[in-house]
Amino acid sequence: MSERLRKGQIQRWSGCLAGFVALTVSFCAGAVLPMQPPQTDAAPTPLPAVDPAPKKPTDTAVLDWEALLPANERTGVNTSPPPAVHDYLGEAGMAALQSGSSEVNPALNLMRVKVPGFVVPLEFSKDGMVREFFLVPYVGACIHVPPPPPNQIVFVELAVAMRLPSVYDAVWITGTLRTQIKNSQLGTAAYTLEATKVEKYDFEPR
Repeated sequence: MSERLRKGQIQRWSGCLAGFVALTVSFCAGAVLPMQPPQTDAAPTPLPAVDPAPKKPTDTAVLDWEALLPANERTGVNTSPPPAVHDYLGEAGMAALQSGSSEVNPALNLMRVKVPGFVVPLEFSKDGMVREFFLVPYVGACIHVPPPPPNQIVFVELAVAMRLPSVYDAVWITGTLRTQIKNSQLGTAAYTLEATKVEKYDFEPR
């Protein structure tokens, strides 16, 4: 597997792999998640694009993930998820490595936005509640496939901890976006979102 991982500007996606394995197993075993999907070798499907810009300064901008890229990275961008790496959390597997750019779109700083994506919890309380998580553009990031680049990960902070849906269910997150780096044991996010609303993703912006 290591031969397929690109070298260069990379950082370890799991600094404490054993702890995260236990956390992931607990999360997917039913403590928080309502169900698990059937096993599949097919690459996950990314979310469809949505309208990227508000019509008025007071509007909420509904973003697609390409909008988070700086202008010089949008030409020829590949939005497809990477191939699944089913064994990297196994006892004999290597931790997936994060690569790619941390450059951001500065026009999004302090903008009120609505972003669709999938949840990657960073930690749970004893009762299974979550207050901080990564939002990613495709299902399975950090679980079955390598993580996206930092500028395709949003660190989300909730004002109040809540019980989130399955990591396999997409959500809308609304709040104030900042071009602020967040490092964690699971990787790096180039954006921070102070969330005010979490909604089920229904394939249509509200």
